[in-house]
Amino acid sequence: MRSEMYWTPTSEALKDTTLIYLISRENQGAVERNWKEFQADPEWIKVRDTSEADGKILAKPPERVFMTLTDYSPGK
Repeated sequence: MRSEMYWTPTSEALKDTTLIYLISRENQGAVERNWKEFQADPEWIKVRDTSEADGKILAKPPERVFMTLTDYSPGK
């Protein structure tokens, strides 16, 4: 799992409450394994617990969207 890019919306209604990020992975099968490893990582648990000491940061669970690069994408 590799952290690629982060965005915040320009919309006034969403800009302070929404974070959009892109994570790449080696293949579809790696998705669940990578997330389980990440969530069990002691360093992540420590950072998460510290940041949530005064309450949860997320108002709702993150949404997952899986994507495929199109043939006509400049990145291909």
